[in-house]
Amino acid sequence: MSSTELAFVRNRLINGRFDDRDRDVLSKVRAAVTAGRSTFGPMIVDALDAAVAAAENGDTPRAGWEVNLVHNLPVSRDEEDRWDEAHFLRFELPSYLDQDIEAHRIRQVILAVADALRGLASG
Repeated sequence: MSSTELAFVRNRLINGRFDDRDRDVLSKVRAAVTAGRSTFGPMIVDALDAAVAAAENGDTPRAGWEVNLVHNLPVSRDEEDRWDEAHFLRFELPSYLDQDIEAHRIRQVILAVADALRGLASG
């Protein structure tokens, strides 16, 4: 998976575009995440599923913010050592939370982040 590919799809979504190519990229990333067994896997898959659902319902900006949240997360255990936790917690997560996101989704994301960080600490 490439964070560049996700960033490209994110930018298209934020600008109101979503087509089969974007759907294919998200599907391939989802498969790579599942195979990579990252501590963040459940969170990434959930965000990608939420992005596709939002895009299919015409809310491409929201879909873009879902992709933005996870586009730099490690998709495999090997990548977790190189992940910049501070950057995510200081910039990417607050940027997501600053959007007009429903309270139940914010709760899901916060719990998923907490679970992943606990997994990193114990792994």
